[in-house]
Amino acid sequence: MAAFGVPVEFPSQEIFELLHAAGGLACAEVLKCSKHFLDKLRDVVAHMLNRGIYHQTVATIIAFELQDAFPLSAIATCVIERVGRTKDQGSEEQHHLPGSKENDEEKLALLRLLSKYVEDPKQCSTENFSIADRIAMLEQSLAKPHQAFTGTKRKRTAQEDSVECTRGPKCSYTPVASSASRNKNLEG
Repeated sequence: MAAFGVPVEFPSQEIFELLHAAGGLACAEVLKCSKHFLDKLRDVVAHMLNRGIYHQTVATIIAFELQDAFPLSAIATCVIERVGRTKDQGSEEQHHLPGSKENDEEKLALLRLLSKYVEDPKQCSTENFSIADRIAMLEQSLAKPHQAFTGTKRKRTAQEDSVECTRGPKCSYTPVASSASRNKNLEG
């Protein structure tokens, strides 16, 4: 590569992978002799920094003495900022994930409300309400907080369960009757 250079159309990713797979950092002194290779290597380093591969890229910068083009202090600042942003985004996304502190606190508050609701007999209108009914009522009110729960259950009537009700009213249209009436209209 040092003697013949690198084709211009050769992709940066492949050059970077070949460089590290072949132990190119060990023979950096030989590869530094090729001006064309160093120009292409600058593009490779910029590409890898944009992709977020910092460890190997910094090793390449040091091995090929490219600190003038890529100051290590600027790269360190970039890495710290990216880690900070990733940490902030991760904490926002983990708010609703199972096991996160905020999610656990929300569940704990709901469980405390549930236990308080079960212990308080004034929450129910009738005295012979079972604990299971109280829990079901609480779950329904928590599931739909914007809707008022009436506490009454209505069963479907026999008419609502019938096939006619689910399919709609019967239609008086029959293919035979309609074709016969059309023929009469055409004749008359």
